[in-house]
Order: sequence, then C-alpha cells, then structure tokens
Amino acid sequence: MRLLSHGKNSDLFEHISEVCLAAESLEERIICACHDIGKATTTWQQYARNEFKDKSPHPHAVTGGLLASLLIKTLDIENSKIWSLVALHTAGGHHSHIGTLPTNTGATQQIVNDEQAKFFFINHISTLLPEINKDHLKKAWQLLKEISPMSPSSLKEYDQYISTCGEDEKLQIFLLSRSLLGRLCYQDHQSAAKQSGNTTTIMDWRKSYPDKNFIPRALNQFIDSDKEINKLRTKLKKQFHSSLKKDSFFYFIDAPTGLGKTETMLSGAEILVEKFNSQRIIFTVPQVSIADQIYGDYFKGKAESQIWNYIRQEKSCSSEKSSDRYDDNNNPAFSLDIAIQPFSESYNVTTFNQILLAICHPLRTRCIRSIGLKDAIVIMDEFHKLPFTILPYFFRIAEEYAKLFNCRFILGSATPLGKYKYLGIENAVAVDSEKTVSIYRHQLINYRRSYTSLGKQTINQIAERVKKYHADNNSGNLLVVLNLVSKGTWPLLQQLSALYNPWQQLKNLESEGSKRVIIFLDGLVPPVLRRKIVLSCKKAMQRRPITLITTQMVEVGVDLDFDHGIIDYQGIASTIQRGGRVGREGRKNGKKCLVEVFSLIDDKEKTSFQILSDVHAKNDLRMKDINFAKEAKLTKRFWKKEVRFYDKIRGDKKLHDSDLVAELENIQNKIFSKAPSKQMIDNFFLPTEISNNLGINFTVAQLLAELFANNYGTELLILENNGEFEQLTTMVSNLYNNKINLKEKKELNKFIVEHKITVSSPSIIEEMALVSLGSIECPDMIQCKQVGDSIF
Repeated sequence: MRLLSHGKNSDLFEHISEVCLAAESLEERIICACHDIGKATTTWQQYARNEFKDKSPHPHAVTGGLLASLLIKTLDIENSKIWSLVALHTAGGHHSHIGTLPTNTGATQQIVNDEQAKFFFINHISTLLPEINKDHLKKAWQLLKEISPMSPSSLKEYDQYISTCGEDEKLQIFLLSRSLLGRLCYQDHQSAAKQSGNTTTIMDWRKSYPDKNFIPRALNQFIDSDKEINKLRTKLKKQFHSSLKKDSFFYFIDAPTGLGKTETMLSGAEILVEKFNSQRIIFTVPQVSIADQIYGDYFKGKAESQIWNYIRQEKSCSSEKSSDRYDDNNNPAFSLDIAIQPFSESYNVTTFNQILLAICHPLRTRCIRSIGLKDAIVIMDEFHKLPFTILPYFFRIAEEYAKLFNCRFILGSATPLGKYKYLGIENAVAVDSEKTVSIYRHQLINYRRSYTSLGKQTINQIAERVKKYHADNNSGNLLVVLNLVSKGTWPLLQQLSALYNPWQQLKNLESEGSKRVIIFLDGLVPPVLRRKIVLSCKKAMQRRPITLITTQMVEVGVDLDFDHGIIDYQGIASTIQRGGRVGREGRKNGKKCLVEVFSLIDDKEKTSFQILSDVHAKNDLRMKDINFAKEAKLTKRFWKKEVRFYDKIRGDKKLHDSDLVAELENIQNKIFSKAPSKQMIDNFFLPTEISNNLGINFTVAQLLAELFANNYGTELLILENNGEFEQLTTMVSNLYNNKINLKEKKELNKFIVEHKITVSSPSIIEEMALVSLGSIECPDMIQCKQVGDSIF
C-alpha cells in the first residue's frame, strides 16, 4: 500500500527520497530518511486521507530525530556522538527551529508501537540506506521502544551518551545541525510542492546555491598623485595586504576615517579569495542605508553583484513553536523566505544582521540562507557596532563556522580593538600597531578637525545654534547629528522646516540656485529615498550650502565632507565616526574644521545617551537574560566610563581623533583585559534536563543572532501616490493566490522594504499629516499612507 505525505496523490517514500537529496554524507542521509517516519503510522495515514478532520493525530519531528540519533549510535562510527546530536536536533527541529526538544511520551509510543510504521522503516527506508544492515535498523527501533516511556530511567543511558560534549563539540553540533537543517527544509519545501501537485519538478538545492567561479571586478586603485592623503591611503593598503600572508580566520584593520578602508578591505578580500579558493565576497555594514551607498559606489554596473536589504526585523515564521505544522511548507510566507538568496553573486552587499541570522539563528529559514556563506570572504565594516554582549560569542561561533565551511572574516573599524582573550580573538591577524600609529598621528589626519564640548543642550538651544551658524557662515556645509527622532530630528524639523515631505526634499536638493537647503535624513524618510538624498547632498554641496540634520544614518561609511559638525554624544566610537564626516579630505593651508559635541537633554534633564541606553537595556533581551549576565554587566560598565569621559571635557578644551582613540583603547583595556574567558560556549549551550527536554539547549542562540534595533513603534508604508498602493495590493494578492514568480516575489519584498518606516510616537503620526490609503498583510498587517500637506 502506498503511504501518503501531502494529500491523496502524494507518496511518502518518494517524498523522503526527494528530501534525501539534501544529504552529503551517510549520517546526513540517515537524518533525512528518518525525519518523517511518524507519517507512516496508521492514524496519520487516515488523517492524510481526510478520514477525519481533526488536527494531526501526533507530532512526529522529535521522534524522527530520536530514531535517527539512535540509529547513528548503534553504528558506532567516527564522531557518532556528535552526529547523534545533530540528528536529534535537525530532524527534531525541521518544522520550527533548533532549540530545546520536548519529550513527548504519547507521540513517540504511538509511533514506535505502530506495526505499519515499523514495517515502512525496516523494509522501505532501508533501501535509502544500503550501506546499513537491517539489523541495525531493527536495533534502533527497539532502542526507541525502550526509550519511548521518556522516563529518567529509560533515558539514562542515552542521557549519559550525549551530555559529555565539550565546548568545541557543542559548537560543531550546533553549526552542523544548522547546515543540514537548511538543506533539509529546502528539499522538504520543494518536495512538498511537488507532492501537493503545485509543481512537477524538484530543484536540487545545489542548483539553487551552485558552486560558482569568482568573477573579480575591474581594478580600482587610489589616484596616483602627489596629494599626501593618497600616499597615506596607499601605505595603509600595502600594510594590510602584507598582513594577509599569514593564515587566520580573522583579519583586522583599523584606520582613521577617510583613509580608503573600504577599498583596502575589498582588495584584501580579493587576495583571500584566491588564497583560500573562495567563491564570493560579502561586504556587510551596520545598516541598510550604508549598504546602499557601498553598493552604488563600488559595485552597481561594475561587477557581478547584488545588494540584499531584506526586512531587518523579519517576522515570517518567527512565532512558530516546536511543534508540527503540516501546511507550513506550502504557505506563502515560508515560500518567500526560501526564495531569496542574499549571498549568490561574486560580490554581495548586506547588513550585519543578515550575517548573524545566517550564521547562528536557530530558525530553519535562517539556516537555509547560510548555504550562501560557504566558501565566502565576509567583510564587516565598523564591526564595533555589534553589541558588546554578543561579541565574545560571535567571534567564537564565527571561527568554528569558518573551520567547517571555508569562511574568512575581514573586520574593519575606525577605532582599534585589542586582542583580548575574553573576546576570543587573541590569534587574529592585524597590521602591527607600530605601523598604523604613524598614520593615526600624522598631522594631515589627526589635525583635520578638532572636537570641543558644548555640555548639555536642549533641542531649542541646538535649533538656535543651527540658526546662528546659518547667519554667520553663508557658504559652509553643516552636519547636525542627533541620537533621537521623536525628541531630536522631528522637533528640529518643525522649527526649521515645518514640512514633512521627503520627496519634496529631494526635489529641493536637485533644484538650481545657490540658496542654502536644509535636509532631514532619519528613520522617518522611506529607505527608497535615503540613498538618493545622500547622493544628491554630495553633488549639491559642491555648488550651494547644505545643512544635513540626521541620525546615525550618516555615521559609518557615508562619503560626505562637511565644514562644521554639531553632534550628539553617543560614546567615543560614534563621536569619531560622526566627526569623520567633517573635514574629511582636509582643508587648504591646514585649516581645522570644528566638531561641537553636545549631550541632548529632554525636559526631565535626561540625556539622549541615557535614553538610548535605557531603551537598549529594556528591549535587548540579552541585557536581562541570565546567560548574558556577565556580558550585560561589562556593557553597562563600558557605558558609564564613556559618559564619565565626556563629562571631563570642559570649556574650550579641544581634542583630536588620536585623543579619542587613546581614551577608547584605555576603556577597552580596563573592561576586557581581565574579563574571564574560559568555557564561555560550554556554559552557554548547556545540556537540558533530560526529564523535560532532549539534547542541548540551543534556544538561546536566537539572542546571539538578533540585533534588537531601536526601531520600536508603529510600522507604516509611506507611498508617493495612490498608484503605488494599487500596484502593491495586486502583488500581495498574487502572492497569496500562488500567482507570483520568483522575480515578482523579490520585487514585492524590495518594495515593502524600501517604503517601510517605524514611528515611535503616535503624536508624530498625527503631525505628519499623512493620507491613509488602506492596509496590506505580508505577512503582518501594516498600514499604507501617502504624504499630504504638513502644517504646524
């Protein structure tokens, strides 16, 4: 009798055979072959034939994982303990994620006592595993039966077998589980579509994520001129390239802003591609707006490349629990998730968030995307933007990932980071600090700008300071950076512009004339316009004075050069980055540009630094999770020391970049040099209590992979006109009716990303005077609005 997998015309054996295409070894084939064994029971087959309309009679994922684990255990092969746990977690999490696996006595006993399921396993599944004698399959089934009561006594031997893993083994188990889970779910999805009659073909994951020859871009060299700054750029580039002769998983480069670090890292990555036989370069930055500029400046139309700026806080499938959902391989949200391949070209630009999600998030759709990180050189520019709470874990996981999947990391920053054991980077390769110190302290670099403190300032005082600069400096370009939108850029917009219309802003920038233009660029500007505004600013600054009022969007990697800066204090590294947009190329006759640093306070005398720190502590789950108690404590100490440093800057005292760098190094040394570093991963991924859960607790890995951006509030899609809304609703309707192809899915995804903003305060939404167009659901309900006429 043919057993069913996905409806009346499906075939369970054929489905499992198709899923086995995911496997690259015998161990992986065992896991794939066992993952759906619970569907072979008599009761589940009745459910598949619609003989009763109740929900599924029993979950089966954990039982399939346990059976595969026991079968591998009976074979007593090399690394059998590691692969037994990979089997348990991969098959056990194939409907949801890699985490804790709850024991389910009833379901397991129902499956193991079903003669039809036993016959199917021993006589049919065995044909997919010809290397294994049937006696081993029979023994594994018997062991499953003995364990199925799930009592402490029945699990004792198995518990002792799997609970003795060391730190390196736990990392391997986690990463190998993720690797297979991604491929298994991809093939499961393809087969489910075929077995359900939605398609007639199966696409092997290797064809969707093929091995490709790296195609280098055209050479991009620094201009060979007598300009001193270009000589320094060339010097830095040669020094970094020389360091690449050593073998490592991490290559660090720190250099002052404006020293061509982007090109230096890219050209270095191209050297490593050849050295390690890599297939792609992935250039990552802290946020999407920066990724847009990197892509436009270095790759668009110049190389085999793509930019991938998917929704930073994805919600598709994120609410799934560790239970079976038999329709989830066919739902539109899951289909959209696996259709997008962020790392498929020779050059790929994306954000830190996507690398973290792909490397260590336990959700199955994240695991699928990790396929593209194999054989890659990953550049992380301004990596210090990663939270200190996760850095020591990220470095350790990334190193193990690199060992398993031939990956290397180039980590760049405008500020140095010591090789602390606590962080796990004591063996990283970096340019000798004795060579870089001469660049940091070079008069042309260190004296491009000076920093002075304004102390605490209200938003009204900042508004007056901006107006005064406009009155005193008719031709100077001014950069104003604030930490907050609701208490910063938005009230400043009301005082200086009184108009919310991002599209009109762009038109003003592109218009003719010599009059000063005031531009606002923050989270209220739809992403589709952010890159255009930055590019237009750069052009307009050559012919007319520009005042740019912004947030951290103009902090990292944005190639703009202002004459004066007024910046809100958010730590030393951010001050260096924001200051790096002022006097970037130096000025004639060695004239210094001034950066005025202030600490914005609200009506309760609370600084924006404190407000953001409180938001971070409240919303970043790591700051409250017991697993991160030590890291959270160190992070708070770091914040306090940065605040104390700012409070010491008094009056007319002027600092330079080298002073800020020296203080940052001093704080880092005090915080990290003596921090404990032993058994971090070992203590992090603890074996679960066997009476309640199976395997190792990998659930907390989700906290490592999510950056918890400060975009909290109401999400809106801001559209230019009603025609865009009609186009959008048609695309969403086609998605849910399966009338949309891969190209159209990408277009829909891109459109949503490029028009979504998050508004933190309901009052701001009212003051924006938006026109409501309706709502869409993809996958969550979101309002769509059009810019109207804003009057204050």
